[in-house]
Amino acid sequence: MATSKPRALVLGHSFVRRIGEFIDRSQAKDRCSRDFNLSNFCDLEICGFGGRTVDRMTLEKIRSTAPDVVVLDLGSNEVCDSSCDVATIALLLVAFIELLLGEFTLQFIVVCQLLPWKRQPFDGYNDRVSQVNTLVREALQDIQRTKFWNHRGLTRGMTYSPAQRFLCRRTNPPRQYLNHC
Repeated sequence: MATSKPRALVLGHSFVRRIGEFIDRSQAKDRCSRDFNLSNFCDLEICGFGGRTVDRMTLEKIRSTAPDVVVLDLGSNEVCDSSCDVATIALLLVAFIELLLGEFTLQFIVVCQLLPWKRQPFDGYNDRVSQVNTLVREALQDIQRTKFWNHRGLTRGMTYSPAQRFLCRRTNPPRQYLNHC
């Protein structure tokens, strides 16, 4: 009897949604696969919601997908709200992760590093991002079946991911994301 492939869900806010949109709109010769060419290894789905905060993240997609692995990219919309305390943001993320582990039969959760911005929406934004990342990274060390994922290169002074560079050419990220906070 053949074993089924693991199911993975990339879940998050508008960055995740825009990755899927970028793939869908790319030229045929440049087209990336929506499963990132991982179909031999797993079934992958991308699901992002614009302006989504941790407390507004729906569990319905997780229920309907029944993933084994969740890659979670959440928290930057909370950081945009300067009235939100960084410790509270980190606690919200960790509580959400613990909820997912308790409610679903997930084998693993990967939590993506929040990304700093070259053009900060307000002074201190990147400091807040760094503080939330540190708090979440430390908390996940004590939670089995989780991993905090640092985007390579960002710890060496790079402040824009390739996805952010693409978006900056198409939109005005600081204003756009401030509208979602």
